[in-house]
Amino acid sequence: MKTSGVDDLTTRCFFHYIRFMQLLKNFTLHQIDLISQLSEAQGIRDFARKNSMDPSAVTRLLQEIELALGVNIATRTKKGLILTSEGHQIVSLSKELVAQFLKFEDFKKIDPIYAQIPILNIGSRGFLSTLLAEQIVLNPIEKTNIKFRFLDSSPSDLFKAALIGTIDIAVHFEEWIWPNTWQTESSNSLTWGLVARGKHPLKARVKISDTQKYPFVGVSFLAGERIERFPDTFPLRWSERRIGHEGQTAATARAIIMSTDQLAFLPLITVAPELESGKLKVLDVVDMNVVKMNVNLSVNKDRVSNNSLKIIRTAMDLLSERDRKISTPLIRT
Repeated sequence: MKTSGVDDLTTRCFFHYIRFMQLLKNFTLHQIDLISQLSEAQGIRDFARKNSMDPSAVTRLLQEIELALGVNIATRTKKGLILTSEGHQIVSLSKELVAQFLKFEDFKKIDPIYAQIPILNIGSRGFLSTLLAEQIVLNPIEKTNIKFRFLDSSPSDLFKAALIGTIDIAVHFEEWIWPNTWQTESSNSLTWGLVARGKHPLKARVKISDTQKYPFVGVSFLAGERIERFPDTFPLRWSERRIGHEGQTAATARAIIMSTDQLAFLPLITVAPELESGKLKVLDVVDMNVVKMNVNLSVNKDRVSNNSLKIIRTAMDLLSERDRKISTPLIRT
């Protein structure tokens, strides 16, 4: 079985979203706040009056946005400003960014310790946050006064939080284009595999078609007020699988497959202790390639020191080394 890179479905899902977010990164928070109010504007003069601005300054702001985006965001009529479909999207995203920033500012007000102790905010998916925290605590590189705050996040929220400065470090699988203050480096890859309980009826080597006899643990998460199912990279569409229980985290999936005949497609490192003890097993799916995904480390250069970055890099290297030990038996030439 050969290893091969796998296209990240999430990146394609967020293509248009990231395009707008990249536009907003070029504007100040005050400008983004003004953009967020455009849907309520009755006209340029009305908008200027409510924000103590000169109408010409409002016109210039609209022109700057449209020039950066390459499309019209509003039509000027006698009845006021009418947003285009692109305009509605950019206003909606601006409102989200302003709301997140205000929550962050409120948090700092009620937690004065935040402003006194150097804290680096690390944002990532839940299982990566847990694994990084474990490695940093168990394998300290050097003494440091920096404290790390580990924040679990969906990919879309992670990207937004980084752009407005809520987080300082992002660990992610997606390929994103960052502002100049950020730098990205690709760490080693992590391996995904089809996992079942040690005494599962399926043998260690199976075909994709064999897996259709058993339910899969679905990956679901809250997106605002909606419940959405997250795609994975197993080569079997959700419509072709039997779906069992659903959860958002690898820890939830682990708990389910430990006690049932359900299957879960997981990062192997999240169930390393159970694999090593034999409580769980990885199924060798003979008609698919081993799935490996590169982990990207992105940092805000203005807020992350070289010593702090060294700590994160070492933690990620330790994770990659453990991943190699687990995944080596799956690799066939």
